[in-house]
Amino acid sequence: GSIGFLTNANAQSTINGWLRIDVGSGGASAANIQGNATLSMGLDSALNHPTGTAVSISSTHTTPLVAGSGLAMTAITGFAYTGAISPSTNLTNATVNATTLWSATTGAQPNFRANGGNYTGTSTQDTASTLTITLADAAVWNLTADATLASLNLEGNGTLAAASASRTVIGNVNNISGLVDLSGITPQTNDTLTFNGDHAASGGAVRLDTTLGDSTSPTDQLHITGDTSGSAMLDVRNLAGAGAKTTGDGILVVQVDGNSAGTFALVGRT
Repeated sequence: GSIGFLTNANAQSTINGWLRIDVGSGGASAANIQGNATLSMGLDSALNHPTGTAVSISSTHTTPLVAGSGLAMTAITGFAYTGAISPSTNLTNATVNATTLWSATTGAQPNFRANGGNYTGTSTQDTASTLTITLADAAVWNLTADATLASLNLEGNGTLAAASASRTVIGNVNNISGLVDLSGITPQTNDTLTFNGDHAASGGAVRLDTTLGDSTSPTDQLHITGDTSGSAMLDVRNLAGAGAKTTGDGILVVQVDGNSAGTFALVGRT
């Protein structure tokens, strides 16, 4: 299939202004960065492939892709990292919509940092790869399906949004100063977000919906299959609950299967 922009060998391709690539059906990718090459583009660029991959990266360069603020992407796969590479990608205020936002295969070890912006989709990695995602500066990841990664870091109000459905994130989560949001724009109870891994917190928050009543009241739930450490805040949104006496452990909003050394402190309810 065709490629919108191909850079390989040791090429350093720089577009000082904005770059827009729209690939039709049958094309391989909007941009393919190979060898030890780099691609740099300016503010408000766009890389779109509604039936394929926006950016394929197999370059061994440490920063193969550089983009100015406001990059927009629509694709089946947003960023496909392949091979024995360890690239860093840092984007500011990007908007990315893809079935799979990030894919790491055949030994890839990408570190992706979102400084602000909005990302909608999921993530995948194979058993040979290590995918690390950091959401910072109020970046939002709208999780649309179960996701696989090595580590998710939430910093500076970075948000993992998983409302109105039950999802699983396979990997470790470090909620440093971010938000895990099960409430969303249209609150509802009985959403379950499962972290199939460990959860470490140092001031982050978890927001969820609960009908405050007795111990059988419907509620969203954060389920952590691994261990917990550190301290996180609980922001409980009450959905028409009149309150009632609870028994035992009360309404179970956080379930920990492993070593429960972390704390979740209620900071209020609305």
